[in-house]
Amino acid sequence: MRQARRHTLGLALALAAWLASGAGALTPTARAADADGAATSIGMVKSVHGQAWIVTGARSETATLGASLYEGSTLRTGPGDSTIGIALKDNTLISLGPSSELSLDEYRFAPAEGTLGLVVSMTRGTMEFLTGMIARLRPDSVVVKTPTGTLGVRGTRFLVKLDE
Repeated sequence: MRQARRHTLGLALALAAWLASGAGALTPTARAADADGAATSIGMVKSVHGQAWIVTGARSETATLGASLYEGSTLRTGPGDSTIGIALKDNTLISLGPSSELSLDEYRFAPAEGTLGLVVSMTRGTMEFLTGMIARLRPDSVVVKTPTGTLGVRGTRFLVKLDE
């Protein structure tokens, strides 16, 4: 477990450094859908190790670097040393460890309109979460749901581990 935690922490730090360099600057105008109703990306995969999948609607695909994420997408990792790291448009960073599952339930990031919100549901595994602009601008609008409770995010970084 210690090795997995160190690997997850390393992924999160690498993502943070990449974003801080300016190379990962993302625009602050993500919405669930554009005016035509087409899905709009809310973020992307920044790192993958081992087995990882993205399930959006009825479609399941192997996670690859740069793959787009959408509101309603579910991320899954395989056993062993499998991990995935993602960055959302507000610069929230999420890393999942082996045998993990996380759904991106709700995402609203339109600060100019005062529309901010992030709700994720974690059903198994481990997750490291580094908050982005949504939590900085409106901390009460970030929620992490688990099978046994709901976390209201007030800090900037935390780790969740769900035992089976």
